Amino acid sequence: MNTASYRDVHWTSADGLALYARVYDGPGAAAPAVLCLHGLTRNCRDYEDLAPHLARRYRVVCPDLRGRGRSARDPDFKHYQPATYVADLAGLLQVLGLRRVAIVGTSLGGLLAMAMAGLTPAAVAGIVLNDVGPEIDPAGAERIRGYAGRLPPVTSWDEAIKQQRMVFGSALPNLRGAATAPMPTAARCSTPTPASARRCVRSPRRPPTCGRCMRR
Repeated sequence: MNTASYRDVHWTSADGLALYARVYDGPGAAAPAVLCLHGLTRNCRDYEDLAPHLARRYRVVCPDLRGRGRSARDPDFKHYQPATYVADLAGLLQVLGLRRVAIVGTSLGGLLAMAMAGLTPAAVAGIVLNDVGPEIDPAGAERIRGYAGRLPPVTSWDEAIKQQRMVFGSALPNLRGAATAPMPTAARCSTPTPASARRCVRSPRRPPTCGRCMRR
């Protein structure tokens, strides 16, 4: 894990949620900016290796979408949809004084990048898409609906590895893993799904199942 320095930025959404982002200031205020957007059940820590590398040349902004990481959970599940996320991100860019950014988007983050480019093309300098494209395969979407917010809590790293292989094995047949540390005590949290709150594991390491609990 790269531990290059970043600063914590907090801002408030239009509907009053407290939201969070990591900002790597890079070489200075005149440097171009890169916005890094994580996937559906992930958070900004997914970019903790890439962001310091980019920060050698760019200002890098890695937000937690609402309901993930250190951003507040929205009690209304209907707000967990792209239009709301895009509005949140527009507020973040305004707070940071960024009028134009390149975007790295993974999965849901890539969809949000394309939405931002369609709505405000002058604000998007370019897009890197990861694990997503301009068309959504219905089979892939159905697979995600089958596990997102539905997986049971795990009590050991071995269980976590087994669960990840079950979910991602068809897409990543060479997926490997080994338990390297004790599993921390389970804690309650909620994920941004229409279902009621579920239990999962919070860990100081990158945990296996829940984007909400992957917090610093």
